[in-house]
Amino acid sequence: MEQAIPYPVDYQLSLERTLRIRLDALRAAGRSGERRMVEETLARLRTAEFGACLACDGVIPFLEMAEDPMRQTCLACLERKGGQR
Repeated sequence: MEQAIPYPVDYQLSLERTLRIRLDALRAAGRSGERRMVEETLARLRTAEFGACLACDGVIPFLEMAEDPMRQTCLACLERKGGQR
């Protein structure tokens, strides 16, 4: 996906602040697995990869991303694979 995902800028800025706070807490707690997921989300946040479904390359709807900002697959693709939310 080449274009930026159409999420509100204020959402992205707020999410970035929240994830940075969470990352600091995870580092302090030594939780490396979850820390890596948060770091990967922060790296994608301002790129066209944030909110792009890895399975179909479509845009993950805003409400799905608001529910789980670390989501990498849209709900339709997740359900096709038999996954859960």
